[in-house]
Amino acid sequence: MAVKQIEDKYECWLEFSHFEIFGPDGDMVEQLVDVGDIHEDDLPEMPEYIWLWGFFGSRLDDIPGQYRWEFTVRDKLSGAIGTGSANFTLK
Repeated sequence: MAVKQIEDKYECWLEFSHFEIFGPDGDMVEQLVDVGDIHEDDLPEMPEYIWLWGFFGSRLDDIPGQYRWEFTVRDKLSGAIGTGSANFTLK
């Protein structure tokens, strides 16, 4: 994550472009595009990391098991693109 210093403040700007959720069988069950930005330009100190959380509204017909959440992030200050994933279990 690039951080830009402006006088005694810091700026970071991340764009979340894709969220995808895959079910226990590997099929995609949810996809969001152009999710949104996290833009902070008045930080008193350089951040070590940015927290991200999400929620998944399950339906009655969703099968129990392990799901995978994948996302794509673009650092708008540097242009770097990164991906990440996390697993969660639906019971």
